[in-house]
Amino acid sequence: MGLPFPKGIAVTSRLAPGLIPWAWGINGCASVLSSILASMGALTFGFSWVLACAGGAYLVGLAIFYPLVRGTKEANS
Repeated sequence: MGLPFPKGIAVTSRLAPGLIPWAWGINGCASVLSSILASMGALTFGFSWVLACAGGAYLVGLAIFYPLVRGTKEANS
């Protein structure tokens, strides 16, 4: 949410423009599923657990995304 998705779309448009509709579709599905899973997880395990899992998911995404962004910046230089 926020900054990661628009940045991801910008990188995707440079690397594989044909995947942009897929990115929007996956984002929509993930948004619906994550809201349901977050509610269920908070009721079952507690809100701190949900926040820790969300932070972990963002760190995994950053670990995947960062080399792609770095590679496109170096290619443009």
